[in-house]
Amino acid sequence: MPVQQDPSVAGYLDSAARLTAAEDYPGAEAVLAEAIGRYPENPMVMVARARLATRSETWELAAKRWRATLDRHGDTIGVRAHTQAIRALRHNGEQAAAADLAETAIDRFPRNFRVLGEGAHVAMANERWSTALVRWVRWHRARHRQAQRDLEPNDSIALPLRSAIGDWSQSAWEGVVAHLGEAAQMPLPPTPDFYLALLDVVRRAELDECELDVLRHSTGLFPDFPSFAHELALLRLRRGEQPEVWPLDGDATAAFLRQFPPPPPITEGVIGPLRLITVRPGSSADLAVRHGHYFDHGRLTGLVQELSARDRWPELDSDVDLLLARARQFARQFGSEVSSGLGLAPDVIADALILTLYQELALFVPASRCAREIAAAAGEDPVIIECPGLEYLWLDGYAASDFDVLYLYFALLELGCNAFLRRADDLGSRDATGFTLRPGWRTVRSRLEVVPDSARHTRVLAPAGIRSVARVAAQLPDCLILATGSVIQEFAYSNNSETLPITAGARLCGGEEDLPTFTFPLFYVADVEGTDLDPDYDDEQPGSATFQQSESIVGTWSDWLLRATGARLRHLKEAADVMVEERGIVEAHVADHMYTEPVILADAVRRAGGRVVLWPHSTNPVHTGLRRADSFDEVHAVTRSGVRIWRHAFPEKPVHHTPELMIRPDHKVSPADGAPLSVVVFGGRPAMGDMPMLDVAAHVELYRSFFAGIADLQRQFDVDLWFKPRGRTGEHEQWLERQVGSTGGWRPVYDHALQLELPNPLFVSISSGSSALLEGLSRDIPGMIVRDFAIPAWMDYTTVDPRTFPILSRTAAIDQIGRAVTAAGYRDLIERERVFYESEFGV
Repeated sequence: MPVQQDPSVAGYLDSAARLTAAEDYPGAEAVLAEAIGRYPENPMVMVARARLATRSETWELAAKRWRATLDRHGDTIGVRAHTQAIRALRHNGEQAAAADLAETAIDRFPRNFRVLGEGAHVAMANERWSTALVRWVRWHRARHRQAQRDLEPNDSIALPLRSAIGDWSQSAWEGVVAHLGEAAQMPLPPTPDFYLALLDVVRRAELDECELDVLRHSTGLFPDFPSFAHELALLRLRRGEQPEVWPLDGDATAAFLRQFPPPPPITEGVIGPLRLITVRPGSSADLAVRHGHYFDHGRLTGLVQELSARDRWPELDSDVDLLLARARQFARQFGSEVSSGLGLAPDVIADALILTLYQELALFVPASRCAREIAAAAGEDPVIIECPGLEYLWLDGYAASDFDVLYLYFALLELGCNAFLRRADDLGSRDATGFTLRPGWRTVRSRLEVVPDSARHTRVLAPAGIRSVARVAAQLPDCLILATGSVIQEFAYSNNSETLPITAGARLCGGEEDLPTFTFPLFYVADVEGTDLDPDYDDEQPGSATFQQSESIVGTWSDWLLRATGARLRHLKEAADVMVEERGIVEAHVADHMYTEPVILADAVRRAGGRVVLWPHSTNPVHTGLRRADSFDEVHAVTRSGVRIWRHAFPEKPVHHTPELMIRPDHKVSPADGAPLSVVVFGGRPAMGDMPMLDVAAHVELYRSFFAGIADLQRQFDVDLWFKPRGRTGEHEQWLERQVGSTGGWRPVYDHALQLELPNPLFVSISSGSSALLEGLSRDIPGMIVRDFAIPAWMDYTTVDPRTFPILSRTAAIDQIGRAVTAAGYRDLIERERVFYESEFGV
């Protein structure tokens, strides 16, 4: 029966609700404490107190209050209270209690999608895969009914990728998919829509084998549902495999591809035309163009890994960074060719562009090597390159760039291959469209706020690439700070939201809006017809594709580099000269890592008779081999090894030991007796862009064996396993899930090494070193490098000494971690590594 509301109870609840809405949780707590004192058994007051603890994320208290409420009033409270109670128990780590409550709630509310969804989450967290499958199927059906009532589009009903609470990860979908064979025996088996939703979530999770399993099941269960057969064929082709069932007519497919025009002649000084095939997404023509030599970004990356291992690319074993050496050679040649037109010395141009070229070569070189392999295999057959859109950023850095597929396309044309770009779009107007290239030039795009400072200054700081730049700025009185690109957050590679650490007073030039944009019109050439491919599948234009082409793009890559960067380089030089003269600047402070704006600014200061001071980009120097003696006057280094490296390269230059830029000795971690050992693996960067920088297969295998070794330790000892992603430029959570699944029950942690708070932390990097290991030592956090194979010496710039810092095989590392689980073993590891720390940092 409904509970009779007492007006006084209503008053308490209303007051508490207002305070809660204002986020005055202590005030709301006081009001409800008084209410529960007067009405200790009132269900509304008990629910309100439990919800308040839930809202304030006080999970232990929330779980306790929900348990008391359910024990007393479980038969009368509704859906929302049950779902909140389950979630609070999950947050508090009470998975068994959450599972029991989920069973009860589903029995009471068997058609409610919120209860079914919460129950499915619990089943995933407890690895009850059959139960999870049943509940997700029921959730999807109930959610579909709700969407119909609310007039929502069906495509909004997506299965969750992972738990928002963190009690299960996206790799858990492997367990659900492994039990798909049980779905057909359900009283109400899944509909095709559920399989489409499951297909969507395993794709978002990047679980390739699961995608294949889902399509196998759905194709077998729904042979008359043609989209499954098409999707299965597409997946096989993306994997470089032959589809077990080809849903199109084979002769018609061959005839369709024969209609593609022959390759254009490529003359010297011409990159080639843009040739675009447009097909309707999911159409038979879309499937037909993939039947043969078809490459998207994923297949290109896979081919790079295959060829680099098969041919043992020289970068994997060289004692020097061959890619950087190639960038340097190209930069010097380019500088000498364009110097007179830009008003800059050739060496300055080379220095200003070397980092940009280095990052572009990480895409260009692998694509060129793959092009030779593809062209040899394709012969005269068309090669289709997936084109995500009609606008590309060039010079945008390797982390987020899609330009590698264009490098592949143009390399294929140069080899005489019949290459095309493929775009999926609804076939509409045949009018000319434009293909646009914009120089992204990430290194000169500034995100710094500018508060104009018009005063004269003797010093200028260009923050691009400087680690702990706010601390550097604090040491420089009478200093003008410039707005440059590539400003490093106070805690580098932290995934946490963080504002940039400084504010600028001026900039040398405008933002990216004044960089040139190149548009190449595409003109309609012909339709490629394939009406007999699969007339039963497509509702309109079943086999048609549209072919468009641009005029030939005249010029070499060097020519286009000048067009993209020349005006900005000239403007930077002129603006730097004016700033130095008008502001009275006699000293420039820039990074030891070479970025465009700092290089040109430093050159202007030195030409005016001033001095240039270099500040560290990372733990140890990285560009000593590129630096010219006439480009700087003194330098700072974080470690004593770094000091020695600079002094060896430039014995006449003052070198300052400045360890405080990267360490926090005032933020020590004390061993916590009785708490677990927290092993934190810091993600690295085994590849730069598409270019492998070490043996990736061996590196991945080391990850797997190390995580498996930690899982074995967890059977005997209290060990937690954490993973710190490297952000956009390296190994991240999704990458790790693809490699190791949920082995060791690892969880992501996003705090920087100088911020991270876990009991008894032990920092680990796999294969190569990480600055995080040294930052951790400054807080009395021990660390180790786990390495089972040789890596190029230039890959590991931490310069740690294996005699005083652990560089261990996988077996030795697991053994060492096993000893560190005891308080004595943990403290012993700290003491042994402190010798190295004191020798490097002098602290």
